[in-house]
Parts: sequence; C-alpha cells; structure tokens
Amino acid sequence: VQLALFVAWLAAGAGSGRSPFEPLVGPWALFVWLRLLIGLIFPLIVSWAAVKTAMTRSMESATGLLYINVGAIAAGTILAAGLYFGAGLLL
Repeated sequence: VQLALFVAWLAAGAGSGRSPFEPLVGPWALFVWLRLLIGLIFPLIVSWAAVKTAMTRSMESATGLLYINVGAIAAGTILAAGLYFGAGLLL
C-alpha cells in the first residue's frame, strides 16, 4: 500500500511544482532510492520471512527478524525526515 501511495505521490509531481518522478533521478535520488528500498521494500520482505519462520514455530528466529525489521523501519523514517528537511520532499 505504501509503495502504491509513493508512486502516486511522485506521479502527481510531489505537490511542489517539480516534474513527475524527478526525485527518483534528481540530486537527492540516492536518498530517495534508499528510502524506497530500506524503508519500504526491505521491511516487507523481512516481515514475510518472520511470518514464515513463526509458522515453523521458531519463535526466537521470528523475533530476531522482527527486531531487524524495526531497525529497517527506523532507518527509513530517518531517511524520510532527512529528505523532508533537506530537500523538501515528503516521502
């Protein structure tokens, strides 16, 4: 859901008069891609792995994966805050 909202927000010009998808290739592109990959896609993959691990009743491993997930989400939040205050991009 967040990925679809992210793409829709970028396609709409991100509300700041920029051309569509400019944040993906502009001067802040590295941080935008890191936000997309580390803050959104990686936690989805780790959550899926945690659910599969919990289904095998390996709760310690699932808990460890969820701790990694919390760290990835925190890193994505920090990247989003940096993009907002540094480049004025709301991602």
